[in-house]
Amino acid sequence: LILAALTLLTGSFSIKVPSIEARFSVSDAFVFASVLLFGPPTGTVIVAVDCFVISLWLKAQNRSPLRSLFNLSAVALSIWVASNTFYWLTGVQAGDLNLFPLENRIWPLFGLAGSYFLLNTGLVAVALSFERRQNAFVIWRHNFPWFGLNYFGGVSVAALLVSYTRSVDLSAIAIILPIL
Repeated sequence: LILAALTLLTGSFSIKVPSIEARFSVSDAFVFASVLLFGPPTGTVIVAVDCFVISLWLKAQNRSPLRSLFNLSAVALSIWVASNTFYWLTGVQAGDLNLFPLENRIWPLFGLAGSYFLLNTGLVAVALSFERRQNAFVIWRHNFPWFGLNYFGGVSVAALLVSYTRSVDLSAIAIILPIL
């Protein structure tokens, strides 16, 4: 519940991408933390909540039911696939304490962030390509590569959070929020 609340809070502070009608959130750290602590289903629900909050901040003309449903589906599918791939690569079950210490899981963590990044931004680029009648790869290359910093930064913060505290309490939040 704490991770969901933090996701809602930070989802409200999403950042608009000037070149396209899109926003991204700094709440990925909490989404990744929920995946690491509780598994793919919890991460999927939390990212869907985050997307819902972000969609409320879109201009009314860009907030059609179809667009909102697509955005919610894209992030949910992306984190679900990425987090299940992470657990498959590590060979442990969600919530299993054998996941720790996370320092032994650097490459799967990068795989988690990278696959979530590529799936999520790739799906958005494909949708924009249909809307604009442009090449999806060109749209992705011009608008999304720098988003990777947000995803890899988020998984790094989440790994530190769950690796050293294994819970989310007020002191952990006080340390993490300024970084985001």
